[in-house]
Amino acid sequence: MGNKVISNLSNKSLSFYRPEIDGLRAFSIIAVVINHFNEKVLPSGYLGVDIFFLISGYVITCSLARRKFQNFQDFIIGFYMRRVRRLIPALLFFILITAILISLFSPDPRLAIKTSISAIFGVSNFYLYRTESNYFSEEIELNPFAHTWSLGVEEQFYFIFPLIIWISGFGLKKVNSTRNLSLLIGSISIASLVSFIYFYQNNFRAGYFLMPNRIWEMAAGCLLFLTFQKQTKFNVLIKKTSPIFYFFGIIGFMFLPTKFGIISTLLVILFTAFLVLSLNESKLLYKFLTLKPILYIGLISYSIYLWHWGILSLSRWTIGINTRTVPVQIILIFLISVFSYELIEKPLRTKTNSFSPKNIFIFGIGSVFASSISIYFFIYRNVSNLFLGKIDNQNRALIYFNDNDTGLSADLCHSRRSKELSINDKNLITNCLYESPKKERFISVIGDSTALAYMSTFSGIAKKLNSSYFHFSKDACSLLINSEKEECPKDSEKIVELIKELSFGYKNKYLFISKSFEKKYDKDQKKIIQQDISTIIKSFNQTGTKIIITLPIAIFENYQGSPICRDQWFINKIDKIGNCDEKINIIGVHKHRDFIKGILKLSNSDKNNLYFFDPTPYLCESSFCAPSKEGSYIYQDAAHLSSESKKFLIYPLKTFLENI
Repeated sequence: MGNKVISNLSNKSLSFYRPEIDGLRAFSIIAVVINHFNEKVLPSGYLGVDIFFLISGYVITCSLARRKFQNFQDFIIGFYMRRVRRLIPALLFFILITAILISLFSPDPRLAIKTSISAIFGVSNFYLYRTESNYFSEEIELNPFAHTWSLGVEEQFYFIFPLIIWISGFGLKKVNSTRNLSLLIGSISIASLVSFIYFYQNNFRAGYFLMPNRIWEMAAGCLLFLTFQKQTKFNVLIKKTSPIFYFFGIIGFMFLPTKFGIISTLLVILFTAFLVLSLNESKLLYKFLTLKPILYIGLISYSIYLWHWGILSLSRWTIGINTRTVPVQIILIFLISVFSYELIEKPLRTKTNSFSPKNIFIFGIGSVFASSISIYFFIYRNVSNLFLGKIDNQNRALIYFNDNDTGLSADLCHSRRSKELSINDKNLITNCLYESPKKERFISVIGDSTALAYMSTFSGIAKKLNSSYFHFSKDACSLLINSEKEECPKDSEKIVELIKELSFGYKNKYLFISKSFEKKYDKDQKKIIQQDISTIIKSFNQTGTKIIITLPIAIFENYQGSPICRDQWFINKIDKIGNCDEKINIIGVHKHRDFIKGILKLSNSDKNNLYFFDPTPYLCESSFCAPSKEGSYIYQDAAHLSSESKKFLIYPLKTFLENI
């Protein structure tokens, strides 16, 4: 084929601006904004982001096709210079302003601030993946930088795409370069698509957040551009089909429930490609997409994307989102997006044309590091001073998971994906062991994040019973019940030996295991859990240690957390945001409890050393469970207790330990 696609393009077509692409951007950002305002209105409106991915691949390939380069240095510097001018200024403006604002209204904005710093470096998708964030969870809605994951995907794509372009010869318009590029991109796209489908089903966060599983969407845009230039029978057939068919098909797919995520994503990308192929000036839809108001929304779509989520997230911390606030929020999103586009994005993109590539590169790198350093030292390290609300000592313990009774803290005794702690760390014993002067009992608490939620309670118990207390927990890993996580078993034997060593010499020893038990397990999973428990009991059989499983607590579907339910002057008191008054029937909690106890029916020899502690009777009313009790928010979020649960659990637990 040679290089026909490139060589046959006229100068006019090479510089051709397709306004309907900006119209398509407008449609995509509107779908995303509607979904983020209320996902029930447009359940799969988030797929507008996937359309952006395709458009990005299309536009970048088009841009490279119409440019001439002398050598690789000229090519790569020019490519990144344009990306810096296009993305960095508006992103940094959004991050700096929003980082300050979230620190004013969130009592603990550290996760959000860390996300913002990772977004500056284009890796927020990795950070959200490592912290086990779920893009469809309510927790994410409170993080004003969560949406930057998609920018991370694009920026990482920009690191490999220029190399593919250059290797194929497309950058220098070499013979057969279009064919080479098509083969390279096509192969990568197929591999990425297969990976996306696999991980979306088996490791959703990886399938959703990680760039290798998203390349196929941007690659589809590249292939679309290359295909667009050819006059094949298939292309002719697609172009003859009314674009309205594809357009309304995309809208229809966006009404599909999120459980059809794979098929809806595939169909939206396919129909978007067909839509772009079929659009031309004679079509009615073309005329609609190129109306001036639509075009302008498309032009400012990047700024809208940045600001809409930040404004909605901050609203959830303050005034809420309801019929009265929506008009104000829409106007605010539009006005600040116009400001960002007209005074930051557009001027810095156009007025820097006279700057040398070297100066633009220095500006970009300098701005990135200056912004991240400023956010870390002036905001992250001063979050407690910036917060405008009230934080008493009890709330401060809740927010930072520090405990005032024993001095243990989550930062030193809980291993997070974003901050791994090693069981081999020599400081672990110093940081995570409270030694009682009287040493009447030794209490060990291990498990996943639910164990962390009990830290305050067990610290109080240790004081009241003159007990020593050791705590070590790990995100999404119960440490000793290893049936679900591949990364957990490596710590099991070490933690057993450490607890044996620390508790040596104590007469009364207790090991509490707190874990997020699922509501359903298949036959094989049940067997593995039983084997795990039997192994634990046998490991401590000669030590006299009593093994105690904390049974499941109520889990709320809509409760967004105690920080936005507390009485603060800036929180909307008319509309209950965060579903603060959610109630669930206690029968469901009891069924979950009985299901887990049923799984843990062991042999008679093992039963003698296994006990269960059920917190539900002390946290719930006789017929229902709620996030609050007697004016205190006993739940930190939908599935984890707060330090305020301590006052309802400490005496029952004390009595429990004294009687087993």
